[in-house]
Formats: sequence, C-alpha cells, structure tokens
Amino acid sequence: MPRLWERMVQFCTVSRLDPDTGKKPKQQISYLGKNTQSTAWYPYGFHARAPVDCLSVMLQPNASDRVHLPGSPAFRPKDLADTEVSMYYPLEENGQPIDPTTVITFKTNGDIDIKTAANVTVNAAQINAVATESVSVCAPAIYVGDGTEDIVDLMSDMATVMKGLVITGSNFVTSAYQSASIDPLIVRIDSIQGTKAP
Repeated sequence: MPRLWERMVQFCTVSRLDPDTGKKPKQQISYLGKNTQSTAWYPYGFHARAPVDCLSVMLQPNASDRVHLPGSPAFRPKDLADTEVSMYYPLEENGQPIDPTTVITFKTNGDIDIKTAANVTVNAAQINAVATESVSVCAPAIYVGDGTEDIVDLMSDMATVMKGLVITGSNFVTSAYQSASIDPLIVRIDSIQGTKAP
C-alpha cells in the first residue's frame, strides 16, 4: 500500500505553460525527471495560471489521468493572525519570493481588507453600496460622469460662483442666508480643495 500511494501522490513543478483553450486546463509538469501532461486542479469556482516552476502536488488516480494542485507557500503573506484567511498575488524579485502587494484578507473580527499597490477596476451594469454607518472616500481627485469631471474641482467652481454672488450683492442672497449657509459651505469646499495634490 505505501508504494501504491508513492506512485499516486508526488511533488512536481509546472514545466511549461500551454494555451488555456481546451476543455480542461492542461499544463506540462515535471516529476522524478519526467515530463507529462496534467490537469491543473483548483477549488470549485477558482482558477489561476500557475507559472513555470510552480511547486505542485500531483495526484494520479489511474494510469492515464493526472491532476496537480499548484501552490505558492513561499510567497504567502506572513503577517496573518490566527484563523485569518487571505487571497494574494504571488510576487518575486530576482528569483526570490517577496511579500505580496495585492492581498485580500478576511480578518478575525469579520472585516475584509483589500490592499494593492496597483489599480482596482469594477465593471458592472449597476453598483449598489449600502452602509449602515458611513462611507469614507479619501483621494486627491474624485471623477464622476464620463470620468473627466473631477467632483472636487466642480465643488471649487461652485464656491467661486457663490463668492461672486456674495461680492456683487445679488438680490438672491440675503445676509442671513449668506452667513448661515453659503459661508460655511465655501469654507468646507475650500478645505477639500486644499487637500488636492498639485
């Protein structure tokens, strides 16, 4: 029985990337000095393109079928607390694993942290965000509409117009409304504008 398991379970590495166009995600793997085709196997609903030299565990349930389970233990985030779970993009530098910069972490308190040094793109017909307390956005610029209108600049222009109404003594602006509504709003908009990167 032990020898049977030794034949059925082996460490292997991905040795060649083939186009992922077939019914199953086939990759060439190497083990015990041999190269052979194997199906990359991931949990239901997950998929990846494991790179060449990726360490895997090969399972051979019969003489003609092989599957391998790619892993990246050397590239893992090393700052997880007990029971925390993460999904990450493995990185290397000069052939050596480095700490990943794109990580989704499911925290012990139920929070979900998303960290990346790159971009996050969401494409959808409709996006609904519901918060029971608050939504915070901190950015030097916030674009709306077709992506060319900076809402912070738009608010600044609104403040300029309101300042003009106040200076010209517009009949639409009473002194009470100015002091109670317009002046505080101008201060708030100027404060936001002051946080914009030059």
